[in-house]
Amino acid sequence: MTSDLQLWIIAAGCFVASSVAFATMPLAKPGTRQRLRLRTRVAVAPLPPLAGAAFVVVSCLKRDDGVVTGLQLFSLAMGALVIMRIVFAGWLKQAAEKYYGDAAVVGADTPRKG
Repeated sequence: MTSDLQLWIIAAGCFVASSVAFATMPLAKPGTRQRLRLRTRVAVAPLPPLAGAAFVVVSCLKRDDGVVTGLQLFSLAMGALVIMRIVFAGWLKQAAEKYYGDAAVVGADTPRKG
C-alpha cells in the first residue's frame, strides 16, 4: 500500500469516528431545551467533519501544500476531537442530565414518564 492510500484510509476512518462523536452528543433545538431526535443527530453529524475537510483541503491547495498535508491536518484535528469526546464523555453526560433532566441519557429520544 502506498503512503497516500494509507492517509486516505486514515482520513476516512477519522471522518467516520468524528461523525459518530457528533451523533452521540446530546444536542438541543436552538432556543429550546428540547432534545434533537437520534435520527436528526445522525443526519446532521457528518456536516461538521465535511466542512472541516473542505476547509483544510481547499486552504492547503490554495497554498500549494498539496492534498497530503490537508489529509494529515484533517486526520489530526478529527482524531483530537474524537479523543476529547471520549475523555469528556462522562462530564458531557452529566451536564446534559443537569440541563435536560432525566431524558438526557445518550440514545434516549423521548423523556421518561413518571
